[in-house]
Amino acid sequence: MKADDCAPVYAWTVRQGAADVEETNIKVSLQGKYSKGVTVVGIRARAIKRSPPMKGARIICPSAGGLDVIGIGIDLDSSNPIGQRINRDHKWESSYFKDNAITLAQNEVAVFDIFARTNKSSVEWELEIEMIKDGKRELVSVKNGEEPFRTTAKLPGSSYGATRLWDRLSSTGHRFVAPPANFDKFSW
Repeated sequence: MKADDCAPVYAWTVRQGAADVEETNIKVSLQGKYSKGVTVVGIRARAIKRSPPMKGARIICPSAGGLDVIGIGIDLDSSNPIGQRINRDHKWESSYFKDNAITLAQNEVAVFDIFARTNKSSVEWELEIEMIKDGKRELVSVKNGEEPFRTTAKLPGSSYGATRLWDRLSSTGHRFVAPPANFDKFSW
């Protein structure tokens, strides 16, 4: 395991039934495999189940960076959770696909950085990608492996049994540590 790799920690927490707090960030790479190309005309979330926000311990593994990709925001609290454009100030605007479509020629790749957010409940959901191939609409579902994605609203800090930060820079190896006193002032 690399010194900055949170993937095993994340996979373990998901196997324990954990959910992302407030926002799920996934990178989706689409590659044109069809000789005539395909056109992506929509991205949305399909909620499978809603319930009250989850309680328990809060584990945070801060990101180490990102790629230059197409940013899409999805409001899981909306009755119509469509992909929204994320502007340069990281504000969510209108539907990304209202005025855009992504056409992928054979072997061409487009990468989407998708942020799905809830402030009200715990949501199990799948990502749906709508595309046109040979003039016919197709819907492709994307899951978190075999399971749906799980995102839960953030509770007040004192509502969690514990908050632990994954210390990727520890000289003694990976470990969970208590966060600094001003930790909840940061947006994770």
